[in-house]
Amino acid sequence: MRQLNIRHRPDLTAAAERAEALARLQHLAATRPLGLPAADEAGFLRYLVSLAVQYRGRGVTLVELVEAGYEGAAAYKDDRFRAWWARQKMVKIMADR
Repeated sequence: MRQLNIRHRPDLTAAAERAEALARLQHLAATRPLGLPAADEAGFLRYLVSLAVQYRGRGVTLVELVEAGYEGAAAYKDDRFRAWWARQKMVKIMADR
């Protein structure tokens, strides 16, 4: 699996960084689907990017936050817990740095 690394690319704007993070999420969703209907999954992926943007600038790249959130969300089938666990994984990856 190809790892995207935007840490060494200072030329990216915030919009380009979000687009790259969303592209990485779509790749993850294609290889490991969450089991949601297509419209719900697309909305949840956008939600993960917006959630990761809130934690940007704390020593972790946006793509790393998005991947951690996706991993947290993929572990649970219940929609109520997906968002909570995604946020918990993002906070954990920041704390580990």
